[in-house]
Amino acid sequence: MSIAAPADAEITPTIRLGIAHTDNVQLAAENGDDETIVLLEPALLIDYQSERITSAVDYRMQALEYLDGSETEVFHTGTATVTFDLLKDELLLNAGVRRDQSISDLTQPIPVNNLPFAGNRVDRDEYFISPSFTRRIGSSVTAAGSYRQTRVEIQGSGLQNNDQSLADFSLDNYRVGQGLTWALRYNWQRVEYDIAQPFENQTALLELGFWLNGSLRVFGSGGLESDWEVPLDPALEAEIWEAGIVYSAGERAQLTLAAGERSFGTSGRAILQLTGRNSTFNVSFTQRPATLGAQPVRIDGPSTPELLFNLLDQQGQTQRFVANRLGVTWTLALRRLSIEARAFIEERSDRTTAAGDDLPNQDQDAQGASITYQLGARTSVGVDLARQVFDLGDGADRELIRTTLNASYNLGTRTQLEFSYAYNDQDSDQVAMGPPNSADFVSNVVTLTISRTF
Repeated sequence: MSIAAPADAEITPTIRLGIAHTDNVQLAAENGDDETIVLLEPALLIDYQSERITSAVDYRMQALEYLDGSETEVFHTGTATVTFDLLKDELLLNAGVRRDQSISDLTQPIPVNNLPFAGNRVDRDEYFISPSFTRRIGSSVTAAGSYRQTRVEIQGSGLQNNDQSLADFSLDNYRVGQGLTWALRYNWQRVEYDIAQPFENQTALLELGFWLNGSLRVFGSGGLESDWEVPLDPALEAEIWEAGIVYSAGERAQLTLAAGERSFGTSGRAILQLTGRNSTFNVSFTQRPATLGAQPVRIDGPSTPELLFNLLDQQGQTQRFVANRLGVTWTLALRRLSIEARAFIEERSDRTTAAGDDLPNQDQDAQGASITYQLGARTSVGVDLARQVFDLGDGADRELIRTTLNASYNLGTRTQLEFSYAYNDQDSDQVAMGPPNSADFVSNVVTLTISRTF
């Protein structure tokens, strides 16, 4: 139950207390140590809405007491965001901060949450501000643009902080819904590191298209972008083009298919979205120039566990690459049964240092599913499954398998009892990286918690 606060704010405090036992608290390759851990997790949710301001705070402290080792760990995780509607749905200003934990070294054992006393974690802080606008011009033309400035600070030795700048602008007549269509687009991104050379890329396009009917549009576009082969020169020097189709059947189905040529070679993109009464299905394929500056390898937070991790995004690194990613998501929501399934395949090609020196390609693939079943008015059970394989470009594959069984029982409207069992297994081919199997581990964790919302 939320506490109604003045000025249209809702404040929801929660406290979670529990105990966990693991047979490998340090994620050791052999002879792991047993450990019993006491958990204390106070949390606070704040939502505020007025005519022109929307804000939210989601904060959680996680205090862990390791009884056998007489150690204590404290983690802080949270987000705070605010949106100012400066000009009635036309001009917005967004700002926010975020603190979470991320993996620092993917060649070492990967803790999938904060419970293992295994290191290999860093605090990651992110601060951003982003104005944006949307303006309708006449009966069919829309102008839109946004700018986002982000500061990322990583609390780890030898890892580089960065400042990111992103800008987008578009002008189109898509609202006409028939006949000839046109669009102008511009995109710019820049990442500045503490020490390394900055990453900068921009694209400018002119698109022409035609509505074949009320649902299907064909289009072709051409323009200029920064030449991928000249990493330290972001000028618009390379010619690019693309052709494709867009199909829309309201909320039930949407499809985009496009292919073309960019400065790094042939390119393509595809998006399929299907929405039914109880299910959704999404497939997407993208190719884009990218850098590691903005990308966290987040691990499970206490309130928002991740089904799949993006394990190639190493913190504080400065490589640039072309990201080729295929992703699939399916969800089903019935009266008692809920299912979420995800999978993706990614290859990072044309990978170089910030200065343009060649690096080997990297790849990863992942599959995961989460199933929840409501047994009765108070009881639910579930299972989460995930398998991920990744290669950092050194010829050594790593496989991470996670299985979690969980059950919850509502003791009342504000009190919940939860039980979970987790099995985690990392299997690594470490021939190229030092002692064989030094990153391998198997761990079993049993957790019992009770939470109270005030």
